[in-house]
Amino acid sequence: MTARPYAAGIPGQVRVIYAPFLLAFSGVEVLGIEQDVTYRAFMFDPATGDEHDFGPTIVPDSDGKWSTGAFKIFQDWVLVLERI
Repeated sequence: MTARPYAAGIPGQVRVIYAPFLLAFSGVEVLGIEQDVTYRAFMFDPATGDEHDFGPTIVPDSDGKWSTGAFKIFQDWVLVLERI
């Protein structure tokens, strides 16, 4: 079975990425993050409505990539990046 994330958003404002539970083992890599925009990232738990913050800001690499790393709880998640 292949698990793929599904993403939507408004460039420079917000990104919303659905991550099926199988991606919890490897995490999610976000591509094309603008270097001039500061984002806050959090995981939204669709089962409880809780948010799990990744810290005050995320820092993409020079290619505009950022990765969540493996998730601590293996379930479906919604990753949200919102402009600060």
